[in-house]
Amino acid sequence: RAEAYHNLGDALFKEGRVDEAVQYYRQALEINPAFVEAHDGLGLVLTSQGKFPEAVKHLRRSVELMPGRAEAYLHLGTALARTGDLEEAIVHLQRAIEIQPDFPEAHHRLGMVMAAKGQLDKAVDQFRLALRTKPEFAEAHESLGRALAELGKRDEAIGHYQEALRIMRSRSEARSGR
Repeated sequence: RAEAYHNLGDALFKEGRVDEAVQYYRQALEINPAFVEAHDGLGLVLTSQGKFPEAVKHLRRSVELMPGRAEAYLHLGTALARTGDLEEAIVHLQRAIEIQPDFPEAHHRLGMVMAAKGQLDKAVDQFRLALRTKPEFAEAHESLGRALAELGKRDEAIGHYQEALRIMRSRSEARSGR
């Protein structure tokens, strides 16, 4: 029964109906307080709403309940970064990568945190690692372009911006059926 509430919460979140999603994730957790995916889903929704303290609480619980799940560390690291706690965010993002070394989203997010700290060389390294695993990762190309531009490597930056745009156009055409 908790799974049904969780699944409905996921579906509503994907449709952008976040307030309704919150209600169903909470109902899933009332039935099963140790439901990892419901804590994770609720944490993601709350992060999207800017409700970081409560989001972090649920994402921490998700990590506690299933410490071997790389995605949970990514989500917690992302929420912590949004609160401005970059140091703790780095710890959790690095843990996600330890668990799953070829995790492009975790490398990208860690790169974003490094860039926010002004550590552009480290950010570039993380963006490149993300792209090694997922070459069609438009957001990583864009982030890499931004970091390279800040480092004065404008020609290389332009190439990554162009690649990001090519990928985004391709996605858009695929969605529209062209």
